[in-house]
Amino acid sequence: MTGHAFTRGRGLHPLTRARGLAARIDAATPAHRDRTVDALRALAIAGVILGHWLVTALVLTPGRTGHGLRDESPLATMPYLTPVSWIFQTLAIFFLVGGYAAARSYRGDYRSWLRQRLVRLSRPVVALVAVWGVLAAGLYLGGVPGSTLHTVLTLVLDPLWFLGVFVVLTALTPLAVALVRRLGILAAAIPLVVVAAADAVRFDLGGPSWAGWINVVAGWLVPYLLGIAWARGMFPGRRGPALMLAGGTAATVALVLWAGYPASMVGVNGAAISNLNPPTLAVVTFGIAQAGLALLLREPLARLMRRPLAWAAVATVNLSAMTLFLWHQTAFLAVTAAGLLAGRLPGLHTAPSHAIWVAERIAWLPVFAAALAVLWLVFRRAERAPVRRPPRGAGAGAPSAPPGGPRTSARPGGRRMSARPGGRLLAARPTLAGAPPRAHSLSSVPGSSGWPNSGGTAARPSLMPCWKLARRCLAWAAVRGAVGAVAAVVTPPGTRFAFGARLGRPALVVPEDTGACATSAACQPSSAGDHQPAVAGVGPTTVAVQSAPRRPLRNQSDSTDSKMGSRFSAGTTAGGGTITPGGVAAASPLTVRPPLLPLATSPPSVA
Repeated sequence: MTGHAFTRGRGLHPLTRARGLAARIDAATPAHRDRTVDALRALAIAGVILGHWLVTALVLTPGRTGHGLRDESPLATMPYLTPVSWIFQTLAIFFLVGGYAAARSYRGDYRSWLRQRLVRLSRPVVALVAVWGVLAAGLYLGGVPGSTLHTVLTLVLDPLWFLGVFVVLTALTPLAVALVRRLGILAAAIPLVVVAAADAVRFDLGGPSWAGWINVVAGWLVPYLLGIAWARGMFPGRRGPALMLAGGTAATVALVLWAGYPASMVGVNGAAISNLNPPTLAVVTFGIAQAGLALLLREPLARLMRRPLAWAAVATVNLSAMTLFLWHQTAFLAVTAAGLLAGRLPGLHTAPSHAIWVAERIAWLPVFAAALAVLWLVFRRAERAPVRRPPRGAGAGAPSAPPGGPRTSARPGGRRMSARPGGRLLAARPTLAGAPPRAHSLSSVPGSSGWPNSGGTAARPSLMPCWKLARRCLAWAAVRGAVGAVAAVVTPPGTRFAFGARLGRPALVVPEDTGACATSAACQPSSAGDHQPAVAGVGPTTVAVQSAPRRPLRNQSDSTDSKMGSRFSAGTTAGGGTITPGGVAAASPLTVRPPLLPLATSPPSVA
């Protein structure tokens, strides 16, 4: 019993199970995937989440209508915490990685590419807006003060501005790629000059404040272009990133010390100028320094990502990056609201006025993380594409049918069959009406990988009534033996190969030792769905001419609906009866009645 439990993993130590899971994730990762990019994205997400949890304080204050929540920042009361914003403000890394990923994935077909990326971004946003739309209506109807409701909705919806900018830059990817291809790394200097000009208009020339909103796109376009340059291999060594790190750092220090820009790289309540709302030249130069540092860390991160446990953590974060980014403020608000039931809690509802508050807030971080984990379990599916159910005839476990295939055919008695590309058949068991059939993948049918034809083009896989017939019936050998037949030789319309009778048994087949591996075929009047070759002339001397090779057709029944089997025409010689491997027509005991009127060629009927 103990060995069985260990075999199933129930008696293993949690660390052992985690290592096993990490090993499986590591083995399932494609070898060509750049794990450094995923590691940078995970670090950027962690920086934003921790930064918001540390510098955001919801203070419980009394009011006329009761107690309310007011947003305060510890950076306003404790300026010595300003370097914290330099560590956790990682938006430039987001756009650097976003530009890299966009340049690597864009290969033309702009509409399809853009639609795919926008749909992937919009799914988790729709879930967030839907949930908070209901919650906001409930809070308003419940009598929550307007100021509190405004504070809560501002915290929740604040991350959406980032997605708006990211969507705009994604739409501009073809132009950005062309610009980098033409100018190289210097392409990032164009939006950098635009940001400097907008700041000069606002701060030095006394221009309108709305001129700064140009920087919302231009400012974040700088690291986006650097990411595209990275994807195109323009940072092969360490010299370029080192210059970016040194130059960006020097420019940021100069702007803070002598140009009057704020030292905090995030917004501070009550500050006259915000480096993020809208972006300023200081935050752009700081982003250039961050991009240079990230590029310098490529090799250490690559070595770290070779460890299965580290890579498993990074891969898990990247699989739900949008979910974590959008819902981390909701987790913070959920813990804050739940704490109100216990009263005024230190570090959660108190003002950030002293250093002890920082220690108290750090103690709450695991609680925020646990709440975010619960939200991740609930809403992580919204980030994934919905799984399309297979067609009713394809059965469970069969892949969804691509355009143009696979085809299905039905047999009497509620039995369905479907063919997948590659010559494999899926035969479903008979099921009750309305119940989805269960599919069973069968071995490849002999000869189904490519039907012989005079034109030399690849044919579609054939549909067989039953896989046993494909193995027992020698008609397959007859068809394969007809490769050397001349294309001009015809097959009369309505020829039916004896693949089976009404009871599903193989028809009489001439043994190989008595003949040339042939199959007896009977001439039946053609049905409406059969492919009719052109007919030259009218009368007893009518000759049917087949102008082009044909692919196998689906099962067709005659007017009495009593015949079962696969009817098709092959580019072989047939005189109204038996087909031989060498392409020589053997006489049939039945006589073919020629049509009285010319028949026009119609396309094959494929269902």
